[in-house]
Amino acid sequence: MAKNRSRDEQTSAGGILGAALRGLIAGIAAIIVLSLILTAAALGMDDPSKLLRVFALGTLFVGAVVCGVFAGMSCRDGAAAAGLVGGAAYVLLLWLISLFFRGNQSAAASPLWSAVGYAVCLVLSLMGGFAVRRRGYGGSMSQGKNPAAAARRRAAKRQ
Repeated sequence: MAKNRSRDEQTSAGGILGAALRGLIAGIAAIIVLSLILTAAALGMDDPSKLLRVFALGTLFVGAVVCGVFAGMSCRDGAAAAGLVGGAAYVLLLWLISLFFRGNQSAAASPLWSAVGYAVCLVLSLMGGFAVRRRGYGGSMSQGKNPAAAARRRAAKRQ
């Protein structure tokens, strides 16, 4: 046993970055699936462009939450940090993609509203990671009052 730590207890920077990457992939997959579903729903309406902005923002924000949740689930001890890093990667990737699709500048959102939307995505991703963080039982994890910590202490006393 090198460090006597299980895979789910690793909080190194590589663990957080790997978790953020997994969250980013899940968030992008959620965007694609939700975009296809909402496009089909919009095409079934009489005026498809009526709810286009609502569908677009909903897809953007749901993707951010999915990114944070999956990043947090991949790194439970650093779930909030992984959610925030995953959200930053999510926002950066979407911003880079949006640079290539600036066709109609008159209908584009102002830079202020774009920044607000990206900030909301960061907050939602952080909240998604925070929602799945590891919680202590009867105290904080650092005090070791969870069942797994108690079992490790008993096993260490026997040796």
